[in-house]
Amino acid sequence: VVNQDGTNYVIAVKFEETLQFNANEANALIETINSIGTNVVITPVEDTIVGGTTPIDVVVTDDEGNPVAGVKVELTIINEAGEEDTIIIGPTDENGMATVDYTNTTVGKNVTVTAKVLADEDNGYAGSEPSESDTFEVAKLDTTIEIESESPITANKETSATITLSSDDVLLPNQKVEVTVTQNGNPIPIKQPS
Repeated sequence: VVNQDGTNYVIAVKFEETLQFNANEANALIETINSIGTNVVITPVEDTIVGGTTPIDVVVTDDEGNPVAGVKVELTIINEAGEEDTIIIGPTDENGMATVDYTNTTVGKNVTVTAKVLADEDNGYAGSEPSESDTFEVAKLDTTIEIESESPITANKETSATITLSSDDVLLPNQKVEVTVTQNGNPIPIKQPS
């Protein structure tokens, strides 16, 4: 039987008297209990786009390489501007894995993420040193502009054109575009769409 005695542990053993043997008791004081060491590795993070989501996966093991279930992991994410974001994920599953779907709202190449296991004293796990960092890119999406004018165009008559803005073949409605028309390098007054 293990009983907690302040900061120490006492193992108490009691043997009841029998017809053949006398009763006996013994106690052992355990002053130091070492926590189980932990390690964390970040699975390589995929690049993403502004407003896009990318999974950040970590795997936690003990010092002997066994998966550690039930612990939490602190992620530190630093963007190109040096702004830091901290996220606590977990608990880890039976394979020592935890995942978060991270959404980045700012552009910045070389977004860096590190992870460390948070100590779990109730279950005997020590916190880890920070992991090796992983870097991923957050990029803007490319856009495509298509212009389709009326045909044929007749001199001195009003004409119109259809302008389509898209990204990866997905239309981008309600986006502001600037339209100018020139003839021989000189601007021509136009009616802007409302």
